[in-house]
Amino acid sequence: MRRLLWGLCHTCPVLVFLGCMVWGIPYAQAVPVKVGANMHLHIDGEHLFFYHHMNDIPLDNEGKTLGDPEWGNVRHRFRFSPSFRYGKVFGVYGQLDIATFDSLYGINSTMGSRFFSPVRDQAEGFRVADPRHLWVSWRSPIGEFRLGQMPSHWGMGMVANNGQTPTGEFSAPRFGDIVERIIWLFPFVKPFTQRPIGNRLFLGAAFDVVFRDENAELIKGDLAFQGAFSLLYRQKDSIFAGVYVAVRRQQDRDGRRIDAQAFDFYLKLSGDFAQGKVGLDFQLEAAVLTGFTTRVRTELAPDGIQLEGLGALSRLGLRLPHAGIRIGLEVGFASGDNDTNDGISRVFQFDPDYQPSLILFQRVLGAVSANSAERVGDLTRVGFPPPGTDQIPSWGQVNNVFYIQPVIAFQPLVFAPKAKAHHTLELKVGLLYARSVADFADGFATFRAGGVNITPFGRAAADAHDMGLELNLSLSYEYRPWKSLSVKIALLYGHLFPGAALSSEDGSINTSVDMFQTRLITRF
Repeated sequence: MRRLLWGLCHTCPVLVFLGCMVWGIPYAQAVPVKVGANMHLHIDGEHLFFYHHMNDIPLDNEGKTLGDPEWGNVRHRFRFSPSFRYGKVFGVYGQLDIATFDSLYGINSTMGSRFFSPVRDQAEGFRVADPRHLWVSWRSPIGEFRLGQMPSHWGMGMVANNGQTPTGEFSAPRFGDIVERIIWLFPFVKPFTQRPIGNRLFLGAAFDVVFRDENAELIKGDLAFQGAFSLLYRQKDSIFAGVYVAVRRQQDRDGRRIDAQAFDFYLKLSGDFAQGKVGLDFQLEAAVLTGFTTRVRTELAPDGIQLEGLGALSRLGLRLPHAGIRIGLEVGFASGDNDTNDGISRVFQFDPDYQPSLILFQRVLGAVSANSAERVGDLTRVGFPPPGTDQIPSWGQVNNVFYIQPVIAFQPLVFAPKAKAHHTLELKVGLLYARSVADFADGFATFRAGGVNITPFGRAAADAHDMGLELNLSLSYEYRPWKSLSVKIALLYGHLFPGAALSSEDGSINTSVDMFQTRLITRF
C-alpha cells in the first residue's frame, strides 16, 4: 500500500501537467496538400510523453540494486513522417525524430554502461534530432522498387521490427531496425493469370547495409551486409502468410564477426462472423537462427561458436464489438542454453521492440543481466574478463523464456456526440506468467560454485526456473475530434510477483516491483 500511495503522489502532478497539455492542443487538422492533379503532400506527426515511476530492485545476492528512482523518469519524443506521392506510381517517404529523451530501464542508471550496445546507445540521454528514414518507391510494370534508408519489419516484429508497429499489449516501441536498402517486390504470378491470386502472391528480394539495429550501428563502425528474401500471400486484411529468409555478414568495429541466417514463417488470419457481432484474430510467427560468431569464445571453441536458436510467438483474439469486449491470449517462446562452454549458443532473442509487458523483460531481466556481466567482467575479481562478457546483458530483450499472457479489454465508453468527434475509454487487464527454458544462471556465481549453475540471487538454477507473475493494468481515454487528429492519455500500473528465479531461497531477497506509468500520445 505504501508503494501504491508513493506512486500516486508522484503521478498526480504529472496528470495535472498532461491535462493542461491536452486542453491546450490546437484544433488544427493535418490535411493532405494537393499540389497538382496527381501530386499529394502529407505530413504525419506524433508527440509522445511518458512519465514512469518504479521502486528500486535488487540485482544480486550481494546487495547491488538498480538505483534510486525517487522522482521517476520521463520519455519524450516528437516524430514527423512526411510523404510525397505522384499518383500511384512514385513516392518519397521520410521520418525525423526531434527532442528524444529516454532511459534504458525506466530510471537513470549506469548499469551495464561499460559494455557498448546499439540498444543502450539509443535509449540513453537526449538527442536533438534523429533522421530515421528517407526512401523512394516506384511501381513499374515488373513490380515495385524501393530505394533508400528505410525501416525493416516482418510479421509480428519478433525478428525484424520497425519500431512503429504496436507489438505487446502494454508496451510501446522505442527503437526500430533501420537499413540502407534496395528492394524489389514482384507479383510473379500476375503475368500468367487474370485471377485474384495474381495480385496476392509476391516474391521479394532485398539487399541491405544495416544502419542501426540491436546488433550493429553503421556510424560507430559496425559493417553489416544483409540479403533478405520473402515469399508471401496477402488477401486484404484477412489473410497474410509468408516466409522470410535473411542472410547476414557482419564485422564489428573491434574485428569480431557474425555470419548468421534467420528463417522466419508468419501467418495472420482475421475475420468477422455472425453479421459482425464476433471477430476472430490469429497470428503465428516462428523463427530459426543458425550461423557462427566470434563475439564469444570458449575453451572448447577458441575460434568462435555456432548459433542455434529457436523462437516462436502466437496471439489469439476474440472480439465482441457490440459488447465492447476483447479477449486475447499471447504465448511466447525463446530458446535458452544450459551449457555456455560447449561451443554452441542456443539462445534466441526477440527484437528489443517486442515487449509483452511493462516490467519483467525490459526492466528487471535487462538490469539483472547487465549486473551479471559487470560481476563477470570485474577486474578486481577475475583478473581478465572472459571473451564475450559484453554479450551477457540482454538489454531487455525476450530470451530464454516461455511465457503465457491472457488479456481482457473492455470499452465501456465509445461514442461520437458530434458528426466527426469520437471518444473511447478502455480498461485492459493482463496477467503474464513466465518460466526460463534453460537455467537462469549468473556467470560469476556459477564460476564461484565450481561450474554449477547458480541464479543471481544464490539459488541452484536447476530448481529455480519460475520467473514469476506480472499483473498489468491500463486505463486509457482517446479523443478524436477529427479523423486526422487524436489525443490519447493512459494510466498504467504493473506489479511483478517474483518467482524462485528472482528471489533468494531464504526469502530475504525478493524482486517485487511496482511500476506506474502515465502516457500522453498525440497524433495528427
